[in-house]
Amino acid sequence: MKKVIAAILLVLAIAAAVSCAKSPSTAPAATATATPVNTPTVGPTTVIKFKQGVFPSAAYAGTSDTRVVNGAYVTDNFGSCANLEVGFDSGLAERVLLKFDTSAIPMTMTVQTATLTLNCFGTNGILGLAAYRVTKLWIEGSGLCGGLADVNSSWNYSDGPANPWTTPGVDFDASSKSQVTNVLATGAYSISLNPAMVQTWVSNPGQNYGMLIKAEDETTNYAANYDQTVSAGATAPLLTVSYY
Repeated sequence: MKKVIAAILLVLAIAAAVSCAKSPSTAPAATATATPVNTPTVGPTTVIKFKQGVFPSAAYAGTSDTRVVNGAYVTDNFGSCANLEVGFDSGLAERVLLKFDTSAIPMTMTVQTATLTLNCFGTNGILGLAAYRVTKLWIEGSGLCGGLADVNSSWNYSDGPANPWTTPGVDFDASSKSQVTNVLATGAYSISLNPAMVQTWVSNPGQNYGMLIKAEDETTNYAANYDQTVSAGATAPLLTVSYY
């Protein structure tokens, strides 16, 4: 009898062991935990407009504009001429220098967009224009529309014969090129600037040498724009900057 009971217990023990081996684990599966992503929060964008107006004036200190012309006028300054002509006219290439004082924007801000608006009062055809960051200090000067030789900014000089441009026609950073805007007729038009150019002025005010406006093709057509003088009034060059 004892042997029978022992045999039964042995069979039951083996059956229980086999059952446990075949049963799936009841432990809960591990759950992967997603790593939170820190998305930077961008605050509201601020838009500021820099209007060039009466000059010279304390309210507009730091703003300048003029044109430079090649050919027989490579050493002539046109700082007090109300005509900012760019392109090709009467066999001469012409370019425009512009500078806006952007120091009202805190140096820690990030420039999001920047747009230059000019007002054209005369043109003789379609003209593609682009803006570039100037890399050397220049002085507007007081030359009238007939030109004043050997003073301040010109095609050859950034500020007179003692300060020539490294490359005649203005020193500029080609990599800072804006979008190209086609001028088709008289009236206001805008150039979408490279934000990095304006960012340089904001982050390093001492490197704000303004911008150069030049035609893609300097062998045909021109656009004459109003400058910052009293007669220009509301049509003066305008820089609009958004930043955060």
